[in-house]
Amino acid sequence: MLRPALVLVLALTLTAGCAGTASRERRQPPVDPRVETLREQLEETRKTALETLERLRTTREEKQKLAEALLAAQKEQAEALESMAELRTEKFAAEAKLADLRREYSRLEAEMAERDEHAAEPGDADRPIEMTVSFAMGGIEIDEEQKEAIERLGRKLADEEGIVYVDGHSDNTPITSEQAKERYGDNLGLSMARSSAVARILTEAGGLPAGRLVVRGFGDAQPVASNETAEGRAENRRVEIRHAEATDVPDAE
Repeated sequence: MLRPALVLVLALTLTAGCAGTASRERRQPPVDPRVETLREQLEETRKTALETLERLRTTREEKQKLAEALLAAQKEQAEALESMAELRTEKFAAEAKLADLRREYSRLEAEMAERDEHAAEPGDADRPIEMTVSFAMGGIEIDEEQKEAIERLGRKLADEEGIVYVDGHSDNTPITSEQAKERYGDNLGLSMARSSAVARILTEAGGLPAGRLVVRGFGDAQPVASNETAEGRAENRRVEIRHAEATDVPDAE
């Protein structure tokens, strides 16, 4: 049997232990709901920060790819511009060569005209002028009134025999427009273009057979008025339509 004193000591010890445990439980404060909320918010913020960092990394990679693509495009553009510059240089050189060839062609054509006396055939002055068509400076346009008159003349001459001469002329003002130079070359080419325009109306609208036409250009070689005045130059910018009957045509039977 335990002694009474020992039993008392054990009882006191157990009582003291239980009291200490109860005291510690009482000392722990209760959990504050706000702390838990803050803890959850902190965790959410951490997750959001990680996601933002991942998106930033992806964005940087995409930006790098775009920068590389832009650099490649700029390089291609520079190469294209260089090729365009080379082509433009070649184009200018070709245009200059073409202009030289046209001038040479016009010169040779004029020389041939002089050699075969095409610029002043015997009997030209004796062939009556059926119509004179006027032109603006540097142009080959024909107004409606003149077109209608040319059509009527074409229908009239279609019923007759003989050759129809369509002679183009110009004043002595040099061509300055680059576009006109490219199209006509010089005044000789311009006069030929004028006579060709009249000839088309005679054949297409007037019904005159093309085989009966002789289309010529004389440039400023046969003025009918002084080129010193605006009025005189206007008179010289013309196409003369002459009719030669069959008996008046060279080599006619």
